[in-house]
Amino acid sequence: YTGKKLIQMEGITHELIEQISRDTDGFSGREIMKMVVAMHDAAFSTADLKLTPEIFERVLEKFKL
Repeated sequence: YTGKKLIQMEGITHELIEQISRDTDGFSGREIMKMVVAMHDAAFSTADLKLTPEIFERVLEKFKL
């Protein structure tokens, strides 16, 4: 992993993953893929390269519209 930047997860719990799975019920595979890419991009744009529950929730709200 020389020279590559890796995203860390902070505060991502099993319960949060279960909640996201309930909130995305009815999403197509394509919609879920786009949402995960958006979460990755949002985490990558933070100064400390961390994926947090707040990022999860913010991106999910945009995709629920």
